Amino acid sequence: LPSGTLTLQSTSTGNWTCPNNVFGTEGIIDAMISCSTEPAKWGPKTDHLPILIVFKLEVSQMDDTPCLNWHEVDWEHFKEVLEMALVLALPLPLISADEFQIMA
Repeated sequence: LPSGTLTLQSTSTGNWTCPNNVFGTEGIIDAMISCSTEPAKWGPKTDHLPILIVFKLEVSQMDDTPCLNWHEVDWEHFKEVLEMALVLALPLPLISADEFQIMA
């Protein structure tokens, strides 16, 4: 908003003020298309005018990665393959306390 734009009306005195509150990050001003107050949308029992800000922002596109469908799994085949893989990965017995500490 331009400096000096009145946005707050005191509930006790009715006086209008323009607080200097600025919120944003570095570089956001370049993305701002417009900034204005909207007195017609001023809500009851509120002291601030609505401030409408429009930004031009790019939204990253996500890759449409297919999800696994657990309902279509051949669970018998899965179990067989898993059992074979686990047999090959059986841990060997530890020989000494030092080896135990290394593996822990």
